[in-house]
Amino acid sequence: MGWSTADTLAEGKEVTGSVCPARDKDFFKITVPQGKRLLRVQLKFTVETTPIQLTYILYKENPGKDPMQVGTAPLWTSGGIRTYDVYHCVDPGTYYLVVKDDGDDNADGKNAYKVSFTTDSDKDNNEVNNDVASAKAPGSGTISCKGDLDYFKTSVSAGDLLEVKLTTAGPTKVDLKYSILLDDGKTKIGEESIADGMKAATNLTSLWAMPKGGTYYVVVEDRTGNKSDPAGCTRSR
Repeated sequence: MGWSTADTLAEGKEVTGSVCPARDKDFFKITVPQGKRLLRVQLKFTVETTPIQLTYILYKENPGKDPMQVGTAPLWTSGGIRTYDVYHCVDPGTYYLVVKDDGDDNADGKNAYKVSFTTDSDKDNNEVNNDVASAKAPGSGTISCKGDLDYFKTSVSAGDLLEVKLTTAGPTKVDLKYSILLDDGKTKIGEESIADGMKAATNLTSLWAMPKGGTYYVVVEDRTGNKSDPAGCTRSR
């Protein structure tokens, strides 16, 4: 199976497949409609034991050329059977979801996996603010998808301290982290994070002595870059 023979997968419909023989890849063609930015991929096995190290790669249609890779399953570090429920931030358009064994060296013709997808709008009113050029004033936001970065911009007078508060109303799936960058948008001068956002509400509050007066950026993200919580809400100020 390849790009031209990919099975069309309807939104919200769960289908089954198998990875067999070794090096097998299953191609699914999906559509993200206008007005939607979040693509949720759900992928799991139907059994507790399998030699397959399940994973997926996401590609965007690229007319006249091979599709472009735009996403992957998160790095799996938990052991056991792999189960994914992942949000990706994407543009509207046609995509290909390729399901495979992580090492391309195992097969399982007896046991099936299940895969489905849904799309949604992004409830974060500050989006898009994923780089220096699109940075917003401090406020609220969400880590809506895998790898999401929220940039906030502030100014500090010479001799002043910068107080950073990163809070949530309750527990969140995201292990929040913030970094402070100089006005070049690259040089990191400080950071703080939590280990487990599900244990309690996040409440990071710190005072930072700035090396000089001027513009600074505070970047909020998941500590590993793998987790997201589009229903959650963070506040940075």
